[in-house]
Amino acid sequence: MAQTSLDEVSSEIATSAAWRHAAEAILAGIRHDLNGRIGTVSGLVQLARLDGVLDDESGDMLESELARMEHLSGLIETAFLDRDRGPEPIVLSELLQSAVELLRLHRGLESTSVDLGIDGDVAVTAPRTPFLRALVVLLAGAARNRPPASWTVRVRRDGGHAILRIAPIGNGVTETTEGASLDDVIEAARGVTEALRGTIQMELDEEPTTAGAPAVGGGVVLRLPIMEGWDSA
Repeated sequence: MAQTSLDEVSSEIATSAAWRHAAEAILAGIRHDLNGRIGTVSGLVQLARLDGVLDDESGDMLESELARMEHLSGLIETAFLDRDRGPEPIVLSELLQSAVELLRLHRGLESTSVDLGIDGDVAVTAPRTPFLRALVVLLAGAARNRPPASWTVRVRRDGGHAILRIAPIGNGVTETTEGASLDDVIEAARGVTEALRGTIQMELDEEPTTAGAPAVGGGVVLRLPIMEGWDSA
């Protein structure tokens, strides 16, 4: 019988349901502890202000950092801890902002440049957490797949649908880095949840390019049904 390597054992543990359950519970505990510490420090800042031992500028800086920590804690909950509650109304620009923020926290992809443009904001109906995970998978896969790491994300309306295009910026981007093809990335994003199938269409981007615009191909296009009755005005 062949001896099982440490890498194989580690891989089996990492992909096991037992580890995923334990990791989720641990992450929830870390977030709970973090929120408690944020609350403690926030209280100390308020007391220091009242006692006059903290000037306004320093107090504002500390409160700004605490607000950022609270925001990061919220991203952890949305991306990693939220249970799927089924399809719900989602303002697309808000979810895209969260996806881009998570990408910039991705080790190795911190310098990825993402130019986000919304041509008429829309709301769509989708399961929030799985959809966010799918967007992160697409953005991260695209950033790893084709250097340089500079991308544009654009949303426009097309009748009753929103067209979301993720594409490399600049012409002449032809070589890919080692790793999965964008076809594989799309399949991975689709695989995040079966609930996305038939609702959100994904395909490789083959839109022609002009000087200074996104290059031919190398990106992904999503077509999403706009929520009935949506009016951003």
